[in-house]
Amino acid sequence: MSYLIMNESQVIELLKKIKYPGFSRDIVSFGIIANATLEESFVKVGLELTAQDPKIPQQLKKEIESLLLEEKDISNVEVEIKNKFEEQKTGNQVNTPNKLEGVKSIIAVASGKGGVGKSTISANLACALSKVLAETAYGQPKVGLMDCDVYGPSIPQLMGSWDSPTLVEENIISPVVNYGVKIISMGLLVDEESPIVWRGPMIMKTIQQFTSNVDWGELDV
Repeated sequence: MSYLIMNESQVIELLKKIKYPGFSRDIVSFGIIANATLEESFVKVGLELTAQDPKIPQQLKKEIESLLLEEKDISNVEVEIKNKFEEQKTGNQVNTPNKLEGVKSIIAVASGKGGVGKSTISANLACALSKVLAETAYGQPKVGLMDCDVYGPSIPQLMGSWDSPTLVEENIISPVVNYGVKIISMGLLVDEESPIVWRGPMIMKTIQQFTSNVDWGELDV
């Protein structure tokens, strides 16, 4: 009779060696491990993530299989992946109207790596555009800034604004305005010292609410 030395907790520890593509954080702390079971020498791992790039789920699947099969106590690995982005994309195409129809243009500032200045560029770009558009704005903000950094929002600090958004009607909030820019950020909605530990689907839901539940009004950018 053979005895299995590895257990499910050790499987989770092994999975911490795998980084989410484009990030320095591992897939366990990223919150995308839905389940990990071990029965005899068979391991089954379930992932729930929101990935626009279809290559990411496949890359993670290969890395998980390769890593776990290196262990002598594991002979078979099955990885099930649920990509919420595909579900949301299908649902949005059928049911969701355009929630930003009052916004003429959208500029996305993004990077797969942290600490490279995305927030700094976004804040300076928003302020610069606001200044350029001020001549035709007639005192009304024409630029909006949506901070999608949930884990470490720095836009409130960069924009010098810590006021909380106000509720204008049920489920609709009014963004904070500073330097002629309408601002919404998780940093304006939670206490600065409060930790935020969310899974990918929860983050995606927050970003969707920033688009559909914020009174952006008529904006040029």
